[in-house]
Amino acid sequence: FKALKNKKNNDNSQVSTTTNTTYMILGESDEILSIEGTLGSGAYATVYSCRTKSNEAPFAVKVERPAACLPWEFYLNLQLGSRIRGFDSCSQVHLIMPKQLNKYPDGCAMVMQLGNSGTLHDLAVLHMKNGKLVPEIVVAHYAAEMSRFLRAVHFSDILHCDIKPDNWLIIQREHSDAFRDEFIDTNTVSLIDFGRAIDLKQFPANQRFVSKSNQAVSGFGCPQMAANVSWRYELDLCALASTIHFLLFGKPINVKKVGSKWKATKKFRRYWPVNEWEEVFDLLLNGGCNSSQSV
Repeated sequence: FKALKNKKNNDNSQVSTTTNTTYMILGESDEILSIEGTLGSGAYATVYSCRTKSNEAPFAVKVERPAACLPWEFYLNLQLGSRIRGFDSCSQVHLIMPKQLNKYPDGCAMVMQLGNSGTLHDLAVLHMKNGKLVPEIVVAHYAAEMSRFLRAVHFSDILHCDIKPDNWLIIQREHSDAFRDEFIDTNTVSLIDFGRAIDLKQFPANQRFVSKSNQAVSGFGCPQMAANVSWRYELDLCALASTIHFLLFGKPINVKKVGSKWKATKKFRRYWPVNEWEEVFDLLLNGGCNSSQSV
């Protein structure tokens, strides 16, 4: 993979490791980056924390080999950044925009902003390690932040199709006009990993999709996928419901059909605002072909 080359040496290895530092040479400019660590790794891609030799602020480099979804993710991120400008709450949506994409015969690498506060999955696991769950008021805050972001994505005619706690980065905001708890007030979220996303502008109006999934009624899918029937916004809405459920209860949602509606099998705690949470989950699980604009 030619995006990862060592400094000019004799063994032609692709990654050079000195005593404590691994280096990466990225792009035609041969800019040397030091790899400070691995931020995450999936089936096809790995995300590294990097710095330039001038020791500027760290940033992330997502490396995929062979190239599969990363060029599409790069394209859709740019499209989202352009289309979102007409969204009514655009200033409150924090996008993680890619800075560049380098493509090679056997892979590609995308440079992007570094998220240094972890993900919502990290937040939930941190609490669970201490035998606790994320406080309900904090979950309510992040549920509102996620809903706003997803509204912006759907407004931009994009379906994400891979919403889960791991794909929500926690972002510290510099300013907020909301009167909230100090911790909550300075944090929002940003949705990442658009490699499976769908650009609705490439399809006829009201186009629906079909795909089978074993995580349709337990996990981050949607019931329509279990029945192998068509879906549109349902996948993102149900996955958002499962993400909120994961924060509240420490596990993805399980749903069952009650009459004509899907409902979570887990009961809300009686000292929570049960009516409000039931309304939120009803909107997400039974949103039909409507986008997240109603959430």
